[in-house]
Amino acid sequence: MAYTKTNFINHFHCLLKGKKAEEPAFNGCFEYLAGVALEGLCQQGTWYDGFILEETFKRKSRQIKLNGKMWVALNKNQWLEPCEITITDKTVIQQSILIKIKIADNEIEKDLDQVWPSD
Repeated sequence: MAYTKTNFINHFHCLLKGKKAEEPAFNGCFEYLAGVALEGLCQQGTWYDGFILEETFKRKSRQIKLNGKMWVALNKNQWLEPCEITITDKTVIQQSILIKIKIADNEIEKDLDQVWPSD
């Protein structure tokens, strides 16, 4: 399955309904989102190579929080960092889906349309 914005949104809605969405494509979306959203906050050349999901919480009726670890890479080195991802659906109030990503000390909150304009 491809890493597309549509697939990401579909997996997110599965989580909201209490289903599991641990497919590699969903995790790959987190790599992509972290790379785009955190660009400029991390050392140049940093990239992300996998999200390990440890816990999923439905915090509100339209919000999911995922806790885990993200593989971070710089040059030829790779290591795990704590990672929190919060996804909030604000489409019911004519807004987009809000993504909050925290990896180690780097944190950003952005509209999904800003980091992933289209498929």
